[in-house]
Amino acid sequence: MLKIKIEKLIAGGQGLARHDGCVYFVWNVLPGEEVEVEVLKKKKNYAEAVVKKIISASEERVTPREEHYLNCSPWQILSWSEEVKWKKAIAVENFSRQAKIELPSDLQIVADKENQYHYRNKIEYNFVYKKGRLHLALFQRETNDLCPIDECCLAQNELNKVARSILEWLNSRADNEKFQKLVVRSDSRGRILVGLYIKGKIAKLNCPLLNKTLVGVRVFQLDDGGKWELGDYVGCSFLTESINGIELRFGVESFFQVNVPIFKLAIDDIAEFINRNDNVLDFYSGVGSISLPLAKKFRTAHLIESGEEALKFAEQNIDINRIDNCKASLMRAEEAVDLIGKGNVLILDPPRAGLEKSLIAEIIERQPKRLIYLSCDVATQARDLNILKEHYEIVFSRLYNFFPRTPHIESLIILDKVLK
Repeated sequence: MLKIKIEKLIAGGQGLARHDGCVYFVWNVLPGEEVEVEVLKKKKNYAEAVVKKIISASEERVTPREEHYLNCSPWQILSWSEEVKWKKAIAVENFSRQAKIELPSDLQIVADKENQYHYRNKIEYNFVYKKGRLHLALFQRETNDLCPIDECCLAQNELNKVARSILEWLNSRADNEKFQKLVVRSDSRGRILVGLYIKGKIAKLNCPLLNKTLVGVRVFQLDDGGKWELGDYVGCSFLTESINGIELRFGVESFFQVNVPIFKLAIDDIAEFINRNDNVLDFYSGVGSISLPLAKKFRTAHLIESGEEALKFAEQNIDINRIDNCKASLMRAEEAVDLIGKGNVLILDPPRAGLEKSLIAEIIERQPKRLIYLSCDVATQARDLNILKEHYEIVFSRLYNFFPRTPHIESLIILDKVLK
């Protein structure tokens, strides 16, 4: 056993400590705590470790709500005020270290203290098959092992209720061992859609559980190439969310924000930087959840999306809302660079990996006048801004706590072209 003292929290959510020239990354610890750890993996300059004993606990440590909290929301052990403080500190440090950019001292974090739990409108469970029965499960952090659980307290209560009813129904089927994963998601109207993922073929679905709440069940089967393909389904195939009076349809596999009330506040902030004569390019547009609610604010928008399901819903959302100044195209952002012009406002909401280097190079070459960059990973966003900063300056920055009780931070950075 090794005794170390935790210095701080870092972007991944672990605690950081230093001992004998080695940096240690440790889960389930807080700054200032002295702990005994077992080293799981050691490299030349760093090691990963797990806590075996907390010698002196932080005053900010709180009792987690769940036994499995490390697998879904490892910051359940942290007080609310400290969570907000450390999310800001982590963002500031990443921009300072990676991009040599100092975020403003009054940087704000938009957060809802009253809704720290049961806020997620989507939850994904795996299944563990034991003694002829399926059990809901989550992956144990840093492993491929599945941990059986009853429910997750981040998910809306109704999602967990439906998950349990689906589980009971599946366990009444003779082919229950074929089911691998369950996705349950809702909209603000309380309607719920379920996705079931299976290996192999199953008998007809014939789900008896559909009602005013559970409106649809879709099955996805694993093909020979290891890709999930749509199989049987019953009921409705989409949910609907309203933002700024715009009805947005989305499906089980469509990307859509899991914390809509906070997301709407981010949309309000973005709206302040869109003008009536702007021509917008919305890269990684999904179903249009950013640009379509702002359609009255700009002249035109072209939505670029690489996912077929999301693109289908984006086109439907344009049609059902009778929006005549927007269109959507199926292509990767890197394939759409010829659309970028100096007069464009470019909306960027990439996956956690951030922007491709080739896309950043094209942005610098083509010089759109404004970049609206919403990111779910401050580390990759800071990395990208380190390249863009010679050509663009930050005119707005704000953080959003879309994912309370987890280390994840959403960051909005708006940049204008530097005039030379």
